[in-house]
Amino acid sequence: MPIVPTYKDRQVRSTAMPNNGLTVRSTPNDFGADIGEAVGQYGQVFAEAKQRANVALSQDALLQWQTYADDQLNNPQTGLYSKQGRNAMGQSDEVMANLSSKREELMASLPEGARADFSKQANVLNRQYATQINRFEIGQIQAFETSTHKGSMEMIAKKAATSFQDPKAFISHITLGEHNIVTFGRSQGQSEEEIIANVAKFKNQVAWQAGQNAMATNAIQTLQTIGEPSDVNGAMRVPGNPADNRGGRNNNPGNLRVSDNLWDGQIGDDGEYVQFATPEHGVRALGKNLLTYRDKGVVTLNQIIHRWAPKKDGNNTEAYIADVASRMNIDANVAIDVTNIASLKSLATAIMQHEGKHSITDAQINTGLQAALGLTRLPEPDKSQYQPEIGKAQAGSNPWWRLLTPVQQYQLRKQAETVQNKQRQEFKTSLTDKVKDANAMVLRGLTYSNPPSLDEFKYAYGEHDGIKEYEQFQHNQGLAADIATVQYLSPQAQQALLAAKKPTGDDDAANNWRRYDLLNQAINSVNKTRTADPIQFSIDRQQINKLDFSNVRSFTDSLNQRSTHVADIAKGYQTPLTIFSAQEQTILSQLLDKAPASQKIEYLDAIRQGLKSNQSYTAALKQISQSDTSLAVAGIIMNKPASITAQSKFWSSDITVTPTEAAQLIVQGNMIRKLDKGTEKFIFPKETELRENFADKVGDAFAGDISGANKAFEVAKDVYAALMAKKGDINGELDNDAWMQAINIATGGIHDYQGMGKIMLPWGMSADAFDNAISNEWNSIAATLGKNRHSSAAIFQLQNYGDSQYLIIQGSGYLRHKNGQPVIIDVSQEKIRDVPL
Repeated sequence: MPIVPTYKDRQVRSTAMPNNGLTVRSTPNDFGADIGEAVGQYGQVFAEAKQRANVALSQDALLQWQTYADDQLNNPQTGLYSKQGRNAMGQSDEVMANLSSKREELMASLPEGARADFSKQANVLNRQYATQINRFEIGQIQAFETSTHKGSMEMIAKKAATSFQDPKAFISHITLGEHNIVTFGRSQGQSEEEIIANVAKFKNQVAWQAGQNAMATNAIQTLQTIGEPSDVNGAMRVPGNPADNRGGRNNNPGNLRVSDNLWDGQIGDDGEYVQFATPEHGVRALGKNLLTYRDKGVVTLNQIIHRWAPKKDGNNTEAYIADVASRMNIDANVAIDVTNIASLKSLATAIMQHEGKHSITDAQINTGLQAALGLTRLPEPDKSQYQPEIGKAQAGSNPWWRLLTPVQQYQLRKQAETVQNKQRQEFKTSLTDKVKDANAMVLRGLTYSNPPSLDEFKYAYGEHDGIKEYEQFQHNQGLAADIATVQYLSPQAQQALLAAKKPTGDDDAANNWRRYDLLNQAINSVNKTRTADPIQFSIDRQQINKLDFSNVRSFTDSLNQRSTHVADIAKGYQTPLTIFSAQEQTILSQLLDKAPASQKIEYLDAIRQGLKSNQSYTAALKQISQSDTSLAVAGIIMNKPASITAQSKFWSSDITVTPTEAAQLIVQGNMIRKLDKGTEKFIFPKETELRENFADKVGDAFAGDISGANKAFEVAKDVYAALMAKKGDINGELDNDAWMQAINIATGGIHDYQGMGKIMLPWGMSADAFDNAISNEWNSIAATLGKNRHSSAAIFQLQNYGDSQYLIIQGSGYLRHKNGQPVIIDVSQEKIRDVPL
């Protein structure tokens, strides 16, 4: 805060005013002179003040000009430095003109006295601005030229690299690029050495990218043009005079023939033979050629020499084989592992000795073969060793190839070989899958539509193994006819065919037994498939047609057609009598599960009338029972010939139920029991009460058959539910009369035969009729057993065995025929089948 000054001495004293430098004498004599002196002094003070004002104005104008210049240069939107490359070109003159105009404008606004100082300082700054602005523009011009050159060269390089398959276009782009590099380099003041280096770098980079593009497009095809002859199926030797040392002079101990592709270390040729830079390069080529044969599956000496020195070229191939085999002391038909350097050396040395004179040392052989195996690399030949025309045909006339360094060429070849090996392995995997598919079809007696060829096997496995694999494939395919026949033969006929095909002798025993095992496997597979689903097996082989589920009429007709075949299928295949395939069984189950009760009865009747025998109908119901026991029982009852007395009345008429009515009650009751939770559900009496009454009624009729008793109990509950629903009584109170009726309908009725135990009556047969039927059957059987039909043996206990069939209990077992089979009394009643719908 401001402080107010205070004084201790409060007295007032007079004080002289300060002297501003102007002295005026006060004497009369000097008054005139003093006035003149004062005027002069005031003029000087005014001039100094004016000068200071001019300086201030010039400095202010200079500051304004500098501010303007800073905006002209550094404004982020419009300043010179915000412009780059082409946008900065020609801008220096405009900026300098703007600065000059602004300087003139500011100078005109200054008084005359301030202009000189402003002009002097502005000129100094103007030279600085001009230098700075020109330097910036020159830099941007150079940057633009460099950017333009770089972009142009990148485009040329890209076009050249993508023209790897078009030699003329590639050379044209390379030539244009070289011209641009030279022109730009000279315009930039580069030395000739730098220009030459840039040209070489450009060519090499473009060539490398062209090579990569070629590999990415088709590595295998590229390898055919850039690879060594060994990469292209191997080279051939040229027949020559063994006494001549031509191979030695050419450093070519294997007498390798000239080809379109060049070997590493090849420096020329003599018209027929390749010339190598060193003996090691010649040995390497020979070894690599032999390794290629091995990769192609040519592995025995016999195969190698036939490939190396074929008869068609005028070679005495057999003599060649004999000589080399003798030198190596081996069997000409035994495979040679040339990846083993000892074996490779033995073979290569024997070939070189056979080819004629040479002065190659053991050390040179070892070095060359190590290089062939990839264990070492040989030095590149000196450029002076090459013949002038050596590069003309190189790499199949691919001009980019010779622009690569030896290391790059080696890398591309290895890259292509990797792709080739991977492709061959993938092809082998694919071929293996095709062979598996073909063999799998053979096991089913089917013919593979597009079997692989011998060439495919050779490519995948090589010459030697490919031929063997193809022969085995052909033999396996020959099994198709036998296996196709097996599918239609009975088991006895199958075994007879298998016995006839059993190998004998030692010739090709392994493969013969393998094919025998395949046939045996096919038989087992066929029988397993037939047993699992004989109907589907027959459908697949067009022996029978599929069932038509589109409507009841079509379903009945298709069943009628099938019924003529199912018995023969079961007999021929020795399988249980079956009506539906597993798939058809599922479809029928789903169809019946969703159908209303009336439609279920309609389908059951269609099955009953569509099948021509009770055996077939029973077999169909057995399959239905796997998903719906109640429906199967309804179907069995529907086929019964007579009505059943559900309840005998003393004072009124008995309650009788026809087979169709009984079937409807079972189906309707079963559906009532399955009602959804959202619907009013039927309430049963207590389970314990129902079971107690059921057990009292049936007694020991289900002796030993707990499952049968449970099924009968559930069917009885179905009938009870339908009976009570018809009455409208669903409150859960037990109706004994209805429950007894339900049990009789579900079981056919219970009868205590001769007071010796309860049995289930045949459905629709009264107890008296049953007793008479059993007596009649016993009279027929007794004679075969050597028993008196009127003796005490006629009094026996029965046990239910099947529908309307009974066993005779004797002691702890059953009465048996002389052959040990149990005596079965069959009192089933034949039904007069309805006319088809």
